[in-house]
Amino acid sequence: MRKICLFISLVFAVFAFADNESTKTVKVRGSYTVLNTSSALEWRQAPELARQDARRAALEKVSNTKVNIWDKVESSSSGETFNSLAINQLDGEIVEFIVLKEWTDKSDVRNVETIFYCEAKVTVKKGKEPDPDFVADITGLNPVYYDGDAITCKVKPYKDCYLKIFLFANANEGYRIYPNYIEDPFLLRANREVVFPTDNNWEYSVTKDTDAPFETNCLVFVFTKEERPFYNETTSRAEIEKWMALIPNDAKFLFFAPFDIRKK
Repeated sequence: MRKICLFISLVFAVFAFADNESTKTVKVRGSYTVLNTSSALEWRQAPELARQDARRAALEKVSNTKVNIWDKVESSSSGETFNSLAINQLDGEIVEFIVLKEWTDKSDVRNVETIFYCEAKVTVKKGKEPDPDFVADITGLNPVYYDGDAITCKVKPYKDCYLKIFLFANANEGYRIYPNYIEDPFLLRANREVVFPTDNNWEYSVTKDTDAPFETNCLVFVFTKEERPFYNETTSRAEIEKWMALIPNDAKFLFFAPFDIRKK
């Protein structure tokens, strides 16, 4: 697979910690909106998603802005540039999260929406650099797949970890490929190779959705030292990127694999 990665590091603001500070405590509010017609599962998950939004708000408030922004530009085998992936890393890590109040309210804009709120006191500490020993090998992927093909790959991490696999498609679409309702998350052991899908009766198949000669998608592998749930199977790239940004630098390893989908 031909893959071109361009990293651009930009610093937009000085981290809000004073030189003699290692932590900072702030009070924030998070929210998550659900439609009245949403599934029972989404209603159950909404309080936790509001708390996650509060965590994001705390990191942004302490940082004053998104401090480290890098663009990852990927090219597929055909030379097509996959839309630039902007991963916004907030330079801090949450060490204490205390819920002060939680409540729901009807949206002032749309009466078919209910908003879950979480007010919290959050303590944030300075972020760390990426762990150079926390990496993984991903093999078996192809630069081109044809409509209906199944994707398989082999994964070997060099530290014990957990894995999430996402698909970034066109029009800002994002999908969680693994775990799914067939495959549960489990601890990957260091230096042990695992084949995905893990269930022989399950496959990750690709579909071509447009009349264009080819479509460029991207698989995103997110390795984390601890289990970090991502709830929605179908979502947007932006929501997945926000979730990735909340994982501390030293607690994650990201791998991007663009590929073309062609007609048979």
